[in-house]
Amino acid sequence: MLPRYLRLFPREIVKASRAMNVLARVHPKEPHWYLMAVGVVPEAQGQGRGSALLEPVLERCDEERVPAYLEASTADNARLYERLGFEPGEEVEALPGVRVRPMWRPPRER
Repeated sequence: MLPRYLRLFPREIVKASRAMNVLARVHPKEPHWYLMAVGVVPEAQGQGRGSALLEPVLERCDEERVPAYLEASTADNARLYERLGFEPGEEVEALPGVRVRPMWRPPRER
């Protein structure tokens, strides 16, 4: 993923690399879907669009009996993910002053 990071964070590649190393230490080892980046523009937040983005993926996880994993970057995001069945883990400081919450969702019975 280094080429992608260099494009996204050309001036902050060292910080981005450190953050990814911290998150790699808490990343689950068992097979799962990793929902690395989920986002809704600020003016569209609170309208159900985040759920609409995630629900088809989570349905597939359930059908395939595969868990899902993500890191919540805000308390609001964590509440949304909990409503969708994610279980919060312990917060991690990815960078000084930047905390994220790893979250795991076991597949649901269909």
